[in-house]
Amino acid sequence: MIDFAEPPRVQSPWFEPQASLLHIAAQPNRRRRWLAPAGIAGVLLTGVALLAQLPSGRPRDASRFATTRSEREAARYLQQVVGPMPTLRGVRAAMATAQVFCREAQGRGRDSLLVCLGDAVRFAEAYTRMAFRFVSRGDSVVQVVVCPALIATNETPPPAPLRAAASPSLRDPSCWRNPDDRTHTDFTYAKLSEAGTFTTVPEPDAPRMRIESAATRDTVHVIW
Repeated sequence: MIDFAEPPRVQSPWFEPQASLLHIAAQPNRRRRWLAPAGIAGVLLTGVALLAQLPSGRPRDASRFATTRSEREAARYLQQVVGPMPTLRGVRAAMATAQVFCREAQGRGRDSLLVCLGDAVRFAEAYTRMAFRFVSRGDSVVQVVVCPALIATNETPPPAPLRAAASPSLRDPSCWRNPDDRTHTDFTYAKLSEAGTFTTVPEPDAPRMRIESAATRDTVHVIW
């Protein structure tokens, strides 16, 4: 069993999917017998047409863990994707499906560390994103750490100890953030300017990150 940084909540046993409301009364009327299959065919054709118009891309359920600003929710969604006893191969496949960029950190023997960076999340004129750390022994993932990326700006540089802890190593893959320290919370997001244009600088580099804005003097540093 993998110990996530924030223990996922167990789904309520009382939850049941909403029952379908579609009901066709069986009547000996010939017209109704003809209308029923015609109506169903029309609904199916309409559904196919609507699905064809939906934008293609990654499945929403497969990427939800990478698009939240809550550590608890990110851990819960991630466990739903990779399972309680993930393998490194399964984690890589899940990250590829979710289109999440990952990098190899330090390794030693059969032990390795894979670090992945979630999507940028903008809310209430703020910017944040989540990072995921997978410690593996061979193909078996033995530890999963869900941690916010350290976010800083030119005006608010992070203290050296926090900056060092934000770049995990195999020796210490734990999260840099102490939730009881309010000064740490200040580095889980960056306040954006009213114009909303800024430059992002990932450290270390993440070449597959989306370009999020035109270059400006306002720079958001994402340390992961």
